[in-house]
Amino acid sequence: MNRIQTAVKQCFTIIGPTFVEIDESLLHETIEKIQRQGLLVIQIDTNPVKSFDDLFNAFYEKCSFPEWFGFNEAALKDMLLDLHWLPAKGYVFVFANIHTMEDLPLRMFVKHFTLAHQIKEEKSQIPLKFLLPSDLRNEKLQSIVDLTLKSYFSNKAKQLLHKPNIKILPNVQVKEEQGHPNREEDDREVIPNGKD
Repeated sequence: MNRIQTAVKQCFTIIGPTFVEIDESLLHETIEKIQRQGLLVIQIDTNPVKSFDDLFNAFYEKCSFPEWFGFNEAALKDMLLDLHWLPAKGYVFVFANIHTMEDLPLRMFVKHFTLAHQIKEEKSQIPLKFLLPSDLRNEKLQSIVDLTLKSYFSNKAKQLLHKPNIKILPNVQVKEEQGHPNREEDDREVIPNGKD
């Protein structure tokens, strides 16, 4: 399977990667193949997107958001979870120049897009992806993506702990070192209550 086929497959994979990478030289061919298979591809930054206002305005215009769009973080996530006015098998957003975005808008976008991706794919079984030229996957963006995903999965674990029909059984090996316990492993097994 070549790189374009791999990227196209990832764009169709439910509960797959949020961020799909492709070489910049292969971006247009990849977009064409994705479109031919029924996904809606929207390039957000045909004009420079650097600030919060740029980001909200770009989504408002490119995605034909309704007039009552609130131009804020929560409203953006709500719109991404809806999109009923743009019927499609799935949605792929392209940022060709994401490296030009300022840190705070970029962090906000990655956070809310990741949440929208997880919720929409889990509940609606509709792909919601972010197609990124891999040439632009710089250290700053990688750090933001990693922190966002770590935060997301940490919050999911906390939610799991508070479900009444689930309990976490620790399997911890403790090693005594100079009189202090030192955790070597902390593997946790999740099982329903009453099935010990």
